[in-house]
Amino acid sequence: MGWPVKGIFPPCTDGSHVYGVSRSSSGNIFSVADDYGLVNLYKNPNDKGSKANSYRAHSSHVTRCKFAVING
Repeated sequence: MGWPVKGIFPPCTDGSHVYGVSRSSSGNIFSVADDYGLVNLYKNPNDKGSKANSYRAHSSHVTRCKFAVING
């Protein structure tokens, strides 16, 4: 919750469909796991009505998502 992620909640929803949020190590992107089987990527910060790049991850709920840190 907070100003940087206020655009991750679609209109007319109560917010209970969002299960997990993770910020990339660069801080430029948020990943959001939701109740619809999607992983959504948003720019940071985002506003209400922001569009996400959405990817189908499961046929049901996605409970968590996290960015991996890979040391080259």
